[in-house]
Amino acid sequence: MISKSLLLSLFLLLRSASAQNTSLTSSDSMNLKGKLDSLIQLARDYTDKGEFDIALELNRMAESIAINEFGKESVAYSDVCFNHGRILYLTNNKALFTDALRWFMDAMNVIEKLLGKENSKYALCLSNIGKLKSKFGETKEAETLYLSALEIWRSATFFDSIEYAKCAGNLAIIFVEKQEFESAEALMVEVKNIFLKLVGENNALYGNAVFSLGNLYFVRGDYLDAEAQYLKVAEIWEKALGKNHENYSAIIIQLGNLYQELGRYEVSLKYLILADSLLAMNGVENPYYVFNKMNQSVIYLTLGQYQKAEKLSLESCNLFKNAFGVSNVNYLGSLINLGNFYHCIGDIERGRKQFVEAKNIFEQVLKDTLNDFYINCINNLSILCIRNGEYLEAESLIRQILLIKRNLGLENHVSYAAFEANLAEVLMKLKKFDGAEDLLLNGLKRQSDQLGTLHPDYLRTLNLLGQLEFYKENYVKSKEYLSNSIDLAGRIYGKAHPEYFFLLAKMMNLNRELKDFNSCDSIIKESSLFNNSILMNGLQFLSERELFLYCKKFEFLYNEIYSLALDKFISGLESEFGLINQICYNNTLINNGFILYAVRQIRNWYRLQDIKSEIYERNLALTRRLSIEYAKPLHQQVIVESLETELEKSEKEMVQSFDKINLSTKRVDWKQIEKSLQSDEAAIEFVCFNYITKHQSDSLIYAAFIVKPGFHYPAFVPLLNFNKILEYTNGKENENLLGYIHQRGVYPSIVTQMEGLYDLIWKPLDTILQDVKTVYYSPSGILHRINLEAIPIDDKAILSDHYKLIRLGSTRSIAMADFTNVNSHNQVIMFGGINYNLDNSMINFDTVSHDSIVLQNHELSFSYIERGIKERAAEWRYLPGTEKEIKGISRIFKKFKFEIAKYSGDKASEEEFKNIGKYQASPRVLHIATHGFFFPDPKESLRSSISSLQKEPVFKISDHPMIRSGLIMAGGNYAWKNGKSNKEGREDGILTAFEISQMNLSNTELVVLSACETGLGDIQGNEGVYGLQRAFKIAGAKYLIMSLWQVPDKQTSLLMTTFYKKWLEEKMTIPDAFHAAQKELREIGLDPYQWAGFVLVE
Repeated sequence: MISKSLLLSLFLLLRSASAQNTSLTSSDSMNLKGKLDSLIQLARDYTDKGEFDIALELNRMAESIAINEFGKESVAYSDVCFNHGRILYLTNNKALFTDALRWFMDAMNVIEKLLGKENSKYALCLSNIGKLKSKFGETKEAETLYLSALEIWRSATFFDSIEYAKCAGNLAIIFVEKQEFESAEALMVEVKNIFLKLVGENNALYGNAVFSLGNLYFVRGDYLDAEAQYLKVAEIWEKALGKNHENYSAIIIQLGNLYQELGRYEVSLKYLILADSLLAMNGVENPYYVFNKMNQSVIYLTLGQYQKAEKLSLESCNLFKNAFGVSNVNYLGSLINLGNFYHCIGDIERGRKQFVEAKNIFEQVLKDTLNDFYINCINNLSILCIRNGEYLEAESLIRQILLIKRNLGLENHVSYAAFEANLAEVLMKLKKFDGAEDLLLNGLKRQSDQLGTLHPDYLRTLNLLGQLEFYKENYVKSKEYLSNSIDLAGRIYGKAHPEYFFLLAKMMNLNRELKDFNSCDSIIKESSLFNNSILMNGLQFLSERELFLYCKKFEFLYNEIYSLALDKFISGLESEFGLINQICYNNTLINNGFILYAVRQIRNWYRLQDIKSEIYERNLALTRRLSIEYAKPLHQQVIVESLETELEKSEKEMVQSFDKINLSTKRVDWKQIEKSLQSDEAAIEFVCFNYITKHQSDSLIYAAFIVKPGFHYPAFVPLLNFNKILEYTNGKENENLLGYIHQRGVYPSIVTQMEGLYDLIWKPLDTILQDVKTVYYSPSGILHRINLEAIPIDDKAILSDHYKLIRLGSTRSIAMADFTNVNSHNQVIMFGGINYNLDNSMINFDTVSHDSIVLQNHELSFSYIERGIKERAAEWRYLPGTEKEIKGISRIFKKFKFEIAKYSGDKASEEEFKNIGKYQASPRVLHIATHGFFFPDPKESLRSSISSLQKEPVFKISDHPMIRSGLIMAGGNYAWKNGKSNKEGREDGILTAFEISQMNLSNTELVVLSACETGLGDIQGNEGVYGLQRAFKIAGAKYLIMSLWQVPDKQTSLLMTTFYKKWLEEKMTIPDAFHAAQKELREIGLDPYQWAGFVLVE
């Protein structure tokens, strides 16, 4: 590298020579011109090395000589001006482009004055000004300048020069942008031949020309021609520039992109991963590096490798955003790609949010840059519209895309056929079959010719043709298309890919229409293998919310399988029940409560670690912050969204750090259940499913799968239609059978008659359950809101007279060891007699700390109170009977030497409750006598009403089901009315299910919620009830006693007392004690609604 001192010496030497020769001879002038040219060349050399400061210093020396010795109106000065502009342009610093333009203009003006326009120097100036105009986005002016330069060169017979070739290449790029492909190709071929002649085929410049031609073919959709050019470029640049050169990385990436378009994903990944290693030395802010990450994420997403896709999508999105800002087209491309990921895992709304954001920025800021990213954005939105049944909106969006493509001259591009296929899908939904068929058949031929048959676009069109024939009831033709589609999907993606899974479901639906049940059996064998892998794949990296949406995405296949079981039952094909019933039961064992089970096990694993996990502690801290925000009125929840995002990230970190060694091996099948049952026991998995027909029936069917010892396969029994259940609740889906109409009190104003419910739910099972005494069952759907024990068989008997019914989250627990670490130390913690207001002057509270309590042994005495707010009033009232309740229960525990801690009055605070399990093991028993609340999912009209939102407690209108369920602790009325705690930094007294779920109750054997409606919550698919029930199970409790409806206080207290006596005094198991207690209350003449509201959940 030349030093500054050397430059200064050189400059002084030249100045000295000039000063000593005031009158130069012709020879001296030529000698000085030679030195000037040498300086300019030296500056060019340093420019090509990227050492722009030295180049500029050298050029300034040359400029000084040119001005002093030749004047500003000289060719020498024009050369210096031109070189100055060239240096500034090649810095690639946009801030210097205006100065570069000025220097080029100065050079051109001097040349025009001295030599005129018809010379190569003038043409060279035009060409370089054209490049700057192109950089400024002034494409039309750039095109005019290029054409003028080329005309000069051609007229002067300089059309085979390097500068001419470069100018022609730049003009060809403009033609490509204008979709004038024929003109572009003619120029590019000419340029390629000129470079081949001038520099040979192993020169980098020739490689540049071949690369441009390959790009033209790529843009035009001629992928095989592009492949030939790209492979040649890679060979040239490797020899001429070496593998460490940026250009070589660029061609490797482009080859990866090409093979991606050709559907050769493994080959594509090979090139893109190679490019990773080549680009790593240039840093992560290198645009090529970020592009490469984004392209890899697209391929992993296509291949169904979602964990890798998410990591790379987020990485590229953040890198583009930080480097270029949100108004950069590349950032928007990465945003759309991230939206695609969310769509693939079933998070539709988050995906839509990404697409809409990108679309808005495109249209508002980058409206002149409506490129492929924008088109993909519109296309993705149209797909969401199709999914939501918004067919006219989808059609409008797709036709907008096709118009853009036509305006760009791309109606013959192979991608045009893919968008036409999307339009055909919409037309099918609108029953415009003829128009759809024409589009699909034409597109299929084009895709076959240009992409080959082993391509995802061809597969999609073939699949849509199969669907079209299905809609037209041409089932044989439909089956041919679908069979070919399944074969292609297996070859393109592999048989573990969701697309293969979806096609199997469609084929099953078709075979059901054909009554070809044997073919259905072969399909469900294959698909059943995929079920567990789906769930386990999602468990590797998704948050709880994402995992729920991901599992929901595959519900349609389970509906297909259950529908097939019903078809066989209706057809009387009992001999063919074996396989389908086994698979249905096994799928139910996997799916029911899978997320609850996984979340509980993950949290338990972190709790048992010897060293506190920073990830887990951070998760708890974020949960605490979020619970505070959730308690605020909706208009004050300004940081909820950001906290939810952070918490979800934390959950994902926990999942990815969790030791999953045992989780995947704990799969239970029906045969293990059968072997675990005693001779007089049975297990029932209730299911509810959408019965799928050709017309996508919305009929929700309930059924039962039953396992008994000695069964060769589970029995299948259809039960009832969902609408039949609604008849018993006057059409109120969220209400509870048997007890939903009763207000809290001894005497109900209306008594629900249960006649007929036995016939609908249980009578169909009686034949199979002969000689059975104990039934383990797992409810589904609205059955979560029914206590089966109380269903009357006739005027004298109820179901629990005939069976011992044990309610489970999933019958898989029959064959699995529970991982609750039951506290060997007998401790009970109780809450009751709670002051819900801040002013305690009117009430005399007896509060007791953790010390053991010595109480007189006498019977419990309770007066009537109402534990709940009538008609969801605005204030929670004091419950004097609850203080007596916990005192009375304490006497029973004292007899058995339990350590007793009671909290009442102001001491029964949320802080005290949350301290349970924090500093020492949680108690063996936790008894809570207080108000409980659950509010159904609010109607959309309520959410949209600002006045309603301001008036209603946030716990009633929250979107989060675990916020709309909870317990009221000391001082809770203030927050209920004001949306915040009365003192900053203090808990608000509203203990939500969301908060309870974060506690550590892994040593607690029993939680008793002596409160109203504590067993309720939103029912969400296979996961059951989202409310207090789920919260305490996630926290680690083994058994829960909860209520389904408002039960009179006197009878509640009697039930609790009886239960504890039977458990502790008569030494029954908890399930036996609970059932015996309910039976005793019935035997003394109490109506079922007075005791059957409580259920035991294991």
